[in-house]
This record gives sequence, C-alpha cells and structure tokens, in this order.
Amino acid sequence: MNYVPGTASLIDDIDKKHLVLLRDGRTLIGYLRSIDQFANLVFHQTVERIHVGKKFGDIPRGIFIVRGENVVLLGEIVSRHNLVFTLVFEMVRRMQSKDIVTYISLCPSHTALIQL
Repeated sequence: MNYVPGTASLIDDIDKKHLVLLRDGRTLIGYLRSIDQFANLVFHQTVERIHVGKKFGDIPRGIFIVRGENVVLLGEIVSRHNLVFTLVFEMVRRMQSKDIVTYISLCPSHTALIQL
C-alpha cells in the first residue's frame, strides 16, 4: 500500500462499513460512499447508535452527509458478530430517559439548567 496524503487516503475505504464519531457526540455507522477534498463524507444505510450503559440501540438514518470539520474519529468496522447487546431503539430510549430523570433527581440544584 502506498502512502497518499490528506483525504485522498480515504479512497481505499469507499464502499466499506465505517463508524464515525461526530463533534456533537453522535456515533454513526454506515457505508462510506463518497468523499471530497474537504473530507466531507457521504454514508449510505446509516444508523445512529445510542449507548446507555453497556447496551445500545440503532436509529435508521438512511443517506447521511457529514461535513468534514465535524468528524472526530473515523474507522472501518470489520465484523459485527461479537456485538450481543442489541436492543430495540424504543427500549434504549426509555432507559436513557430513566437515566436523565435519575440524574435530575440526584442533582436538584441543576434542574433549572435542564429542559426536557
């Protein structure tokens, strides 16, 4: 494999499944379909992964365009066979809501800052 500088090094990763961590904390998983010179990325069959503890759920997002400046981490996913904690998204969302309610009840002085 030859070294290619900049975003051109991502050309070998097109049509492979990737995980991307965004600057706002969201995690996306999808097939990388296109890139440009600014590292803007286009993903296909994208899901947004929500984590609660050791469990997670996926929200289908379809085609997703990510601006290059929002990418914190990008990595290829080789296999998904070892992930055993898959839950239905609604269950994860309920668990996440319970965590927020628990946090608010434990920190009553900060309730004015949190809007649900």
